[in-house]
Amino acid sequence: MADGTLRTLGCQVLGVSDGMASIDCSGGRQPICARNGDGTLWFATQRGAAVVDPGAFRLNVLAPPVQIEDFSFEPDSARRRGRGEQAPSRTVLGGPFEGGLRVPAGSRKLTIAYTALSLVAPERVRFEVRLDGLDTQWQDAGLRRGIEYYDLRPGEYRFRVRAANNDGVWNEKGAAIEFVVQPFLWQTLWFKIGVGVLLAAGSGSVAWWLAHARQRVRRQIDDRFRLAIEATTSAMVMTGVDGAMVMVNAQMERVFGYERGELVGRRVDMLVAPKMVDRLRALYEECPLREHPGQAGDGCELMGLRKDGNEFPIEISLTRIDSDGTLLILASIVDVSERKRAELEIARQRHEVFHLSRVNMLSELSGSLAHELNQPLTAILSNAQAAIRFLDREEVDLGEVKEILDDIVQQDKRAGEVIHRIRQLLRKGKVEPVPVQIGEVVQEVLRLVRSDLI
Repeated sequence: MADGTLRTLGCQVLGVSDGMASIDCSGGRQPICARNGDGTLWFATQRGAAVVDPGAFRLNVLAPPVQIEDFSFEPDSARRRGRGEQAPSRTVLGGPFEGGLRVPAGSRKLTIAYTALSLVAPERVRFEVRLDGLDTQWQDAGLRRGIEYYDLRPGEYRFRVRAANNDGVWNEKGAAIEFVVQPFLWQTLWFKIGVGVLLAAGSGSVAWWLAHARQRVRRQIDDRFRLAIEATTSAMVMTGVDGAMVMVNAQMERVFGYERGELVGRRVDMLVAPKMVDRLRALYEECPLREHPGQAGDGCELMGLRKDGNEFPIEISLTRIDSDGTLLILASIVDVSERKRAELEIARQRHEVFHLSRVNMLSELSGSLAHELNQPLTAILSNAQAAIRFLDREEVDLGEVKEILDDIVQQDKRAGEVIHRIRQLLRKGKVEPVPVQIGEVVQEVLRLVRSDLI
């Protein structure tokens, strides 16, 4: 034991049956055992000294035969009483046992009785038991000749028992019995497999139904969406982020002159004039980059291109749509040809109003304009008469004549400028704003209305 070569130490237990007067040894401060010179051992007991000669021992080398006497269990009484059956309190099966035993489902307490034959000291036979399927090693049962198990799970078991005689000689073969604890229906493998199959089938059915319901709701939403797009007065086209058209409405056919089959699958670039393709592509590149779904390029004006090759003005707005992880772009296209024509008509009428206002203003300024024209004309006449008188003299002062002629030229230019301004006021045409010197304008106005102010 000290050097570890032995795991257990064999001991010889002696009692009254071996000749001892008493098994109670008196102890205390004095030693209760001693060994004399011939090797005998002396023990002090309460009824005298007991002398043992170790050399005279004869061990019992006969292993005791082991036998299982009976096998009993308590049936599921509560279940049977619920069905109105008279259930026995306990079922006992006696040996010998051949083949496997069956324990009904729900049996709670199982008892196995066993014994071993020893003619020398039967009361000192020791047992070890093991229930394969529950125990992983031998269990020391001591001197007990039976064992009980409670609430064993359904399954196959093998009970083994072995015994040792009074000198510790073991019957390693021992005895064994096999039995099966039967399961309830809901504990059987087939029931679990069936329930698993039913659950899987049920889960699959529910998943299929949910998927089908989602698809049905999705189809309803898509149908309503298509109806809404068809009902709108604008031309609507849905594309991928690459610009390939996947859906168009009837208004697209009327605006551009194409059939739907001619548009679906082709790029949206074909709907704008070649010079507008780069602007349209820039809008499509901007739309997916927006942080939140919404419109891009609201009211962007482009030139559309019909199937017959005619160009016409359009306004386009792009809306980003996230559909089940797929990014789509919905384009709303409005033909603004009528609006542009209306704007041109309004501009033309505005120019007419401006022309009438100028004519009216000219009539109000007629007195000032007449005075403005009379001044240069009068000056021209006076200068011409003075020049004639100078020329009638014998000695002509050419310097004076030249000054008079220069003055006539200046007054003529002034009169011509006034007439030119009047013609511009009366002329019809597009009014274009030009930069002017405000000081010069004020001086001209003052000259024009000077006679009225005086």
